[in-house]
Amino acid sequence: MIKKQSLMLALAGASLLLASPARAQFVYNNEDVLLDFRNTTVSSDPDLTVDLGSINAFAALTGTTVLDTVSGVTPTPGYTTDFSATQVTGAVGSSTVGFSAVAANYNTGTVNGLTPDTLFLTRMLSGPTLVAPSAGTEGGPFTPSTHQGTAAQAINNIGAGAAIGVSSGTPGGDTYYSSGAGAVLTATAVTIADNYTSSYHSIGEASPSQPNSMSFGGAVNINTLAGGPVENIMSGSAVYSGLWDVPQSGQGTETYLGYFTYDPSGEVDFTSVNAVPEPSTYAMIAAAGLAAVAMRRQLRRLTA
Repeated sequence: MIKKQSLMLALAGASLLLASPARAQFVYNNEDVLLDFRNTTVSSDPDLTVDLGSINAFAALTGTTVLDTVSGVTPTPGYTTDFSATQVTGAVGSSTVGFSAVAANYNTGTVNGLTPDTLFLTRMLSGPTLVAPSAGTEGGPFTPSTHQGTAAQAINNIGAGAAIGVSSGTPGGDTYYSSGAGAVLTATAVTIADNYTSSYHSIGEASPSQPNSMSFGGAVNINTLAGGPVENIMSGSAVYSGLWDVPQSGQGTETYLGYFTYDPSGEVDFTSVNAVPEPSTYAMIAAAGLAAVAMRRQLRRLTA
């Protein structure tokens, strides 16, 4: 479980995230946030998988962050290089588009403060909210499950499989990468053949007989009393999905991190529960930094 971040840690994490250079080709790392899109009615269309980077850095964001490039919208630096609304419509379409966000620590040990099999998953919301929905309600927290390891492995297979599938750097030369109309291959986004065994559609669905029920093979409870659907579906109006930090049973309680907004224009935002610091706070941080520099120079003169 991610513990409550201090203001300094949140600012430092966000700064590192925004300053990171674009990667040369699609790369997935354990605990990266995957934003997945698919056409829920046409099985022949590919999926689009987007890597948003480390969940720790993502959880340190404040206010609302625009995650993709959309015509007429000022994007948030750090998330606009390779992911755009046109990629989604070109690969998946513009209606009955299913989307969800996932991350996991698929590891036998604690990594970056996250215990083994910690999951980060979305629950469909009826509207935007920064107040955590309560248990037993739509969008509420997850019920810890003994199958979290299965879900963590499935999430890892989607991300790692996508990276392996395009590692040769030759679009269309791999059975995993989808090279048809609307195909995408960038540093953070890639289209995946829908029927590939490790695609979001194939590995996420509850079972072959339930293709529109995303539960990672039944590993994640999608009943209303456990928060409702993991996947949200765009059908002409803005939709919202809450993001939860879900530790393994006995390792803590679920934590609400904020919500995603998916607009008909194609814009995808994440609104964090972390408040945007006041301008006076930035001024205090800057002043403290200048004071530290001055003190360091003074000490140098005294020891010279």
